[in-house]
Amino acid sequence: MITITNAQSYSINKGTEVAYEITYSEGTKVRAVVGNGMIRKEHLKGGVWTLSGKAYVVDHSKQRAAEGIVTTVKEWLVD
Repeated sequence: MITITNAQSYSINKGTEVAYEITYSEGTKVRAVVGNGMIRKEHLKGGVWTLSGKAYVVDHSKQRAAEGIVTTVKEWLVD
């Protein structure tokens, strides 16, 4: 079973964006980056953050994978 081993949030790009990062037990790292009303999902591949899909405008009427990452990180950090 794959579990979350670490979660963190931090600012990037001179404080203009916030990254919400999850590390899974098998070593995979994913993050959602939020800034300027946009959100994007990335994964760490060969030491470089690679975009997964397209960046999109945050729409609070539905939740996509990147918003799920943000929610998971916030919940994990509270516990």
